[in-house]
Amino acid sequence: MYLKKLINIISFIFLLGLFACSNEYPYDTFNTNGGETRANSYESYGKLPMLMLTNETLLISDSSGIIQAPVAFGPQDYIIATRSGKIIRLMDTRGQWEYQLDSSIISMTGIAGIIKDEISAFVSSDNHLISLSKDGKLIFKTKLDILNSEFLTYSELLAFNDAFVVGTNDGFIAKYDLSGKIQNSLQFENAITKMIASENGIVTFGLTHNLFGKSDTLVIADRDLNIKHQISIDNFRILDGPIIKNGRIYISGASETDKGRLGRIIIYDTDGKLLSDIETDLVIRTISVDDVGNIYAAGFNSGIAEYFSCLYSFDKSGKERWNLYLKSSVNSPIIICKKYITFVGLTTEGPGIFAIRHEDGLLIRLHPLNELPLLYLHPTVTSEPMMVLFGSERPVIIKMTETQLDKVLPW
Repeated sequence: MYLKKLINIISFIFLLGLFACSNEYPYDTFNTNGGETRANSYESYGKLPMLMLTNETLLISDSSGIIQAPVAFGPQDYIIATRSGKIIRLMDTRGQWEYQLDSSIISMTGIAGIIKDEISAFVSSDNHLISLSKDGKLIFKTKLDILNSEFLTYSELLAFNDAFVVGTNDGFIAKYDLSGKIQNSLQFENAITKMIASENGIVTFGLTHNLFGKSDTLVIADRDLNIKHQISIDNFRILDGPIIKNGRIYISGASETDKGRLGRIIIYDTDGKLLSDIETDLVIRTISVDDVGNIYAAGFNSGIAEYFSCLYSFDKSGKERWNLYLKSSVNSPIIICKKYITFVGLTTEGPGIFAIRHEDGLLIRLHPLNELPLLYLHPTVTSEPMMVLFGSERPVIIKMTETQLDKVLPW
């Protein structure tokens, strides 16, 4: 009788585990930091495991580490770019295919993908937009129409379900269809900001002088890059964003004042109307936005002897919910999952993964990473859900996970 009861309990837990692992991605496309909105919001995936870390070696022919942010097409299904110029698709730790770039050429952007067709794309260091099929075959390799390639850097590539958009620090931005044919391009005097975001037919990006005390510009355009609004923001340097979420555009950075350098988070609607202008005591380096509009921001000042940062949470109206000061820098986006936010930071003892309850800012867990191989400190989130980090000098994967029973328990 006892044995039968035990078997029934185990079977029930197993079925719950299968159900818990059946999440599908809510995105047609996938970019670094999430879908088209790039809000770092993964609440629909469920409760992010954070009990323990595993360290596994990748079963691939490449002995180097990754050089750019990977993309996750599904549970344990990744595409990575390595320091030796390979693009590799992984299923868990095992390589499925490899695409070798020409000698000394590497990826200059994170990987972007179109999930329904399993198409991946990136920009190479010889200024080509390259797209690969689901089995690693070349779809196109298009030379970008760059006026000045000296000291060129790229914004992260943005994938639509029918096109790719790329911008540079030389002010060039262009849209390409899935055959690599250019659809439209624009040339500005200032650099395109790191992130380009879109939602409901809108593309928005920043133009930055990359200097404090200058006035950067927010550009709102349609999906064909036809400009709708161009907003100069006095005495504001854009350091992160924009993000579009629920019809609002969020950007963050800093202003020079008589009190010194202060952080700011500015919110507009998609017609360019100013909704909120939030001031913080530390320069804002990264922002994330959850499904109901709560903002999570990390402020820290560089150039000081001791790591020092602050996490801020604001509600949809811009009112502060909580703040948390840490003796750490924030070296990754703030990842939002159900109940918790998490990020990778540097302490005086080395890097670590911080997990914080997002309703009140309570620090739940810190996983030290200093005894692990050197890591590329940009987390990748899969729909299981799971957060992983890849080695930056050798091919390893670090998984943030827990037991099967912990995954299905409601607490």
